[in-house]
Amino acid sequence: MFYKNKKVAISGGSGMVGTQVINQLLRQGAKIKTHTHINPLLIESNDDSDIEVLQNINLEKLDDAKKLVDGADYVVHCAGKIAHPS
Repeated sequence: MFYKNKKVAISGGSGMVGTQVINQLLRQGAKIKTHTHINPLLIESNDDSDIEVLQNINLEKLDDAKKLVDGADYVVHCAGKIAHPS
């Protein structure tokens, strides 16, 4: 498989789309690097060594964004600003 043993950084990994992307990449054998910002990560992995989670990363800060992508073979951007009409 293409992603087997590749390190993939996922922005927005604790969101709805990011969670689905991570689950799919884990099934393909990828090593995941993701982050939390507000919501906790909701991934069920058989092998916790396949996921590196950086806590409380704010991608609006350049140093935090660099931490997330450092060492990654690929980056998948799933993060976004959440706006609520209220």
